[in-house]
Amino acid sequence: MVRIRKAPQPDLVDLHVHSRASDGSLSPRDLVRHAREVGLKAIALTDHDTVAGVAEAAAAGREIGLEVIAGVEVSAEMDGGACHILGYFVDPEDRRLGRVLEEIRLGRGKPAYVSRPHLAPAEAIRVIHAAGGLAVLAHPRQLNLSAAGTEKYIEGLAAAGLDGVETVSPDHTANLARRYRAAARRLGLVETGGSDWHGYPAGPIGAKGRHARVHLGVGRGSMGVHYDVVEAMKARLAARRK
Repeated sequence: MVRIRKAPQPDLVDLHVHSRASDGSLSPRDLVRHAREVGLKAIALTDHDTVAGVAEAAAAGREIGLEVIAGVEVSAEMDGGACHILGYFVDPEDRRLGRVLEEIRLGRGKPAYVSRPHLAPAEAIRVIHAAGGLAVLAHPRQLNLSAAGTEKYIEGLAAAGLDGVETVSPDHTANLARRYRAAARRLGLVETGGSDWHGYPAGPIGAKGRHARVHLGVGRGSMGVHYDVVEAMKARLAARRK
């Protein structure tokens, strides 16, 4: 039996989750149902380089009263590390976005297996903006840069139009999280957060490696992203659209 880790507060959200549309263990519909069971107020479906699960997740969210944000995790080109740009509130029907995502996907047994992406981070940001969304740097630790190098890299992305930084993640130590928050505030970027959840933490469909023991909504147990983060994201998007 899978043990459910309940959200300790009613306004918690998870803005970085994956479904079977890419490399998650649950279908988009079952993922939404699990989020409701956990007690979350909203989730963002951010599958790797695909928006194929967004429609199903959104429909399930409407049925049970859970807010589902249309998202995607875009793999961008970077030497020596991993640069992933999260797109939030994107139009899943946007043709340019669809073409770009199709170009960076490879079919090695999974719908969205990604290897050696050839999309510059600045271009990923432009594509997300063109699709009506916000662009946020996912798990900065995976850039594999020094602290100073990470801050400089974020500065460059901010100059290219980056909207936010994922400052809350099970992938971060407390010290790194403080550095990312300071950089985001200095640059006027939205601070977001999510578990990068790929599936149940135990059992035959359990996550492996760094995703092991990560729970939807609460990460390794202490993560908490409140709905006011979603409101801040919506406010930034509305300001940009004026």
